[in-house]
Amino acid sequence: MVAPGLYPRSGPRPTASKAERTFYRELAAQLPEGWIAWHSLRFRNDSGEEGEGDFVIVAPEQGVLVIEVKGGAIEVRDGRWLQNGQEMDDPPRSQVLGFQAGLRRKLEAVGIARLPWFGVVTAFPDTPRGKDLTEGAVSGALITREERTPFASSRQIFSKKPV
Repeated sequence: MVAPGLYPRSGPRPTASKAERTFYRELAAQLPEGWIAWHSLRFRNDSGEEGEGDFVIVAPEQGVLVIEVKGGAIEVRDGRWLQNGQEMDDPPRSQVLGFQAGLRRKLEAVGIARLPWFGVVTAFPDTPRGKDLTEGAVSGALITREERTPFASSRQIFSKKPV
C-alpha cells in the first residue's frame, strides 16, 4: 500500500512546464489528508505503449482524478486548440481521456478491477476563466487561473463528478 502524500516526495519530476511545477507546489500545500497524488505518472502496457499523466490523484473510497495541465495562454480558435498562439498536436481533453483509458486498462490488468469513480480534469492555471475552453461545455472539468485552491476539500472536486 502506498502511503498518502504527493509523489515524488522531493518535488516535481523534471519538466519544462512551469505550470506543472506550480501545480505541484499548490497540490503539495492543499492535498487533503489521506489522499495520494503523483506528478508525471507513467506506465507501459502489455503491447509496449507508454502513457504519462500530468497528475493522478486518488481519494480513498471516492475515486481517481486524472489532471492534464497546460500553461501559457490557452484558447480555442475555429475548433483548433492553441497554446501561446501555437496549435497543439491534440486537444488537452483528448490527451487526458486517452491516458485515463490506458491507466484504467493497466489497473485492471494488474487485478484492480473496479474503482469507485474515475474522472478527468483539464487545468489551465495561466488562462482566465470565461474563455470557451470546455470542449463541449463539460461542466466542472476545468480549472482556470481563478481556481487556485482546487483541492481545498474532497467535496469540492468529487461532488462535481467531471467525466
